[in-house]
Amino acid sequence: MCRDTYPDRPIGVAGLRFAGQSQVFHVYATWAGWAFDHAGWNREAHLLAITACRTSTRVIRSPAPATT
Repeated sequence: MCRDTYPDRPIGVAGLRFAGQSQVFHVYATWAGWAFDHAGWNREAHLLAITACRTSTRVIRSPAPATT
């Protein structure tokens, strides 16, 4: 929906995975340093920090593969 609403803006998709793991456990939209997920819009750095704190595990941002 974001890409349909704002076709001229570089809205991306990224995921989070635990360090050392290959499986992504959380996916969210990205735009200009912001992340959008079930909790609404938050700074992407804040999302990563809070997730690492809550899980007591280092998390890695994984860009989603390009789609057409």
